[in-house]
Amino acid sequence: MKKKPNEEKSIESNVGITYRALSQFFALVAVIFMITASVSYAVMANPLIWTTDAEGTNTTDFAQEEDVYIQGSGFASGTDVNINVTRPTTDIDSAPGGRFLDGSLPTTDETGSFSDYVYQLNGDEGLYTIDASDGINGPAQTTFTDRVNFFTTDSDYSTKKYIFPQAGTAYASATLIRYSSKGKYYLFEWYDSTSGSPVLVSTSSCMSGSSGQVTHSYSPLTNAGAWGVRLRKYSSSACSGSSTDYTRLFNVYEGQLISPTDDTYVIKQGYSYVNTNYNNKDLYVKAKKQYSWSTLETRRTYLKFDLTELTDCSEIISAKLHLDRFTGDSTHTIYSYRVSNDKTTGGAWTETNLVWSNAPTDFSDSSSTSVDNINGGYIWDVTTAAQNAFPSDLSLALKFLNDDTNIGKNHDFYDRERTGTGGEDPYLEVVCAIPAVCGDHATQTDCEDAQCYWCPNCSGYYIFNGANQCVNSAQDCSYNGCDVSTCGAQCDAQNLCLDTECDQLDGCQGNDWYDYQDVPNACLGD
Repeated sequence: MKKKPNEEKSIESNVGITYRALSQFFALVAVIFMITASVSYAVMANPLIWTTDAEGTNTTDFAQEEDVYIQGSGFASGTDVNINVTRPTTDIDSAPGGRFLDGSLPTTDETGSFSDYVYQLNGDEGLYTIDASDGINGPAQTTFTDRVNFFTTDSDYSTKKYIFPQAGTAYASATLIRYSSKGKYYLFEWYDSTSGSPVLVSTSSCMSGSSGQVTHSYSPLTNAGAWGVRLRKYSSSACSGSSTDYTRLFNVYEGQLISPTDDTYVIKQGYSYVNTNYNNKDLYVKAKKQYSWSTLETRRTYLKFDLTELTDCSEIISAKLHLDRFTGDSTHTIYSYRVSNDKTTGGAWTETNLVWSNAPTDFSDSSSTSVDNINGGYIWDVTTAAQNAFPSDLSLALKFLNDDTNIGKNHDFYDRERTGTGGEDPYLEVVCAIPAVCGDHATQTDCEDAQCYWCPNCSGYYIFNGANQCVNSAQDCSYNGCDVSTCGAQCDAQNLCLDTECDQLDGCQGNDWYDYQDVPNACLGD
């Protein structure tokens, strides 16, 4: 069919309109894509914030009422950044103003960075969280602490240490303190808790801490067991009136310390983590849901000790497990058990092969101790477990009593690989009975009870002349010299023997006369 001229023109016009519409559509799509891409790029930016001190040194630990300098990067350029700080009390400070020195929000430079936005601490001790956002990027987040670093230490007042020998000296140090120029003063109190209730045994003088550190020591540590030291912070230069107190626990030992050959923990959370090994990750005891709707997470700690290290030990008199707690929840009882040295799947367990699914569960010889929300040393009496294991390896498991229920608790302890200094490591303290020395026994009954040999008073006519009649064996008995009264000899050094009579032998033998003389008796025993 032949088209009319006006029909052809109409078709051309429609094609042109369609082309122009498509061009405009694709141009609009391109613009939308560019806008979306730019917005997406902004959203995908990865802003960072961190904290420094006044000198610009990166730090996350601040002294009381020190100024915190907030730094940021990766935000949109030339924009204001909203900053919120959540205090340990859960109160929130929002910039600007308030605890922030600047009266306006920080504004980023052309690189998207800002610096030295100052937040003032007010003495609320604990963990602070900073959130920062420019409305498109973020929120970026970081944390810092306002606290006193308070520990028991070695004699250098620097290396952390929680266990000290009986009759020795304990040391304590506090840093990141608010010193006297800011109106704070400190003193130390030392407590002996070996009998149960803490007994105050020493108090230091009042200190200004002008160097940013206060230290003190106490000796002698008379009793073995649990001790504590308290740091008290005052506003009075006489250290009087109300105070803010910090407590640290430490242990005193009297026996031989043995380090674990293996220490680790295992996890179960539903069916998760049961085949995962957690060596070199500290030691944990837990039975807790992170949220009310989440799956219960249970953690158990395992330690193994080589009791062959107990040289010259005839029997174990007492044994104690020492651990250093570094964080956790409120007070709860933790139980210790002796368990098998082998995995449930066979073969000895080690810290590198132990997981929940093969960990021994033959719990026996239980003991317990109450673990508080105070950091430092804790002690379990594991005497029965050690006595029943001796002289083989001793394997111990630590757990809550009913850790298949949501107890809502966890306590965390240092493992043997934590620092390398030994000051925070787990230890088994053992007091042994030393094998008896035969010569120490003065009676025949004691000697023979100790499976030694009691030398008789006499060997024939000869009297025992050793240092002690209790010896290791009969071959060690020593005799010398006749004895009349005890051994029935005819004579001895104090009772001279008569000459042997020989005169009756005088007489002729053939043509010869023999005149015999008496022979002096040398008491030779024959």
